[in-house]
Amino acid sequence: MKNSVPLIYRLLLLLFSPVIFVYLLNYAYRRGGGIRYFNQRLARYKQPRSTRIAWLHAASVGEVNAAVPLLELLIKQYPETEWLITTNTVTGARSVEQKLGEKVHHCYLPIDYSFAVSRFLNTYRPCCALVMETELWPNLYNACAKLNIPIALINARLSKRTLNMPACLHKSARQCLQQLSIILARGEQDAAGYQKLGADSSKIKVVGNIKYAAHADIRLSESKS
Repeated sequence: MKNSVPLIYRLLLLLFSPVIFVYLLNYAYRRGGGIRYFNQRLARYKQPRSTRIAWLHAASVGEVNAAVPLLELLIKQYPETEWLITTNTVTGARSVEQKLGEKVHHCYLPIDYSFAVSRFLNTYRPCCALVMETELWPNLYNACAKLNIPIALINARLSKRTLNMPACLHKSARQCLQQLSIILARGEQDAAGYQKLGADSSKIKVVGNIKYAAHADIRLSESKS
């Protein structure tokens, strides 16, 4: 499959790589993430897993807290399924440990470099991806599409900053949204915003609060790859 990630996004990611590298070092040192945080943000994981697992991404503490009711329900519905929870922050990782403990496995989501997301997906081999709120990563979504990994955007909302993103990033956002299997939006305004950015209206469901989204029809289908 041809790389459908817009060239402008790939160039910007490359251009800002030195800044990203310094940021990761600084964050790992000052926020207590240490070498584990730094390594995993660059997709340096341990040995690949032998079995596939279901994957939920919650960027930080707020998203983790919102995801817990849904996760607890899904763990009951799919008792034989292993769960991987990824976060972007150390505080999010601590929240996962405190609230879910050994019920799930945690790691940090890698920076959206194509080599990093490929290594991440090859290591954990998720059967599906549930993404909390508004996390649009072109290389990650493109890699999931290549591997037939369905992606659901959960408790989806749109901030004014996202809606008013620079014009040069609109194509990247549209590409991400078109690769989603379903968008469970918080409200009608959020749903309209996703359509404006390029999402397929037939894939958008307005479910309100996450406690209602927890009862939506989310199936953990296996990848076809």
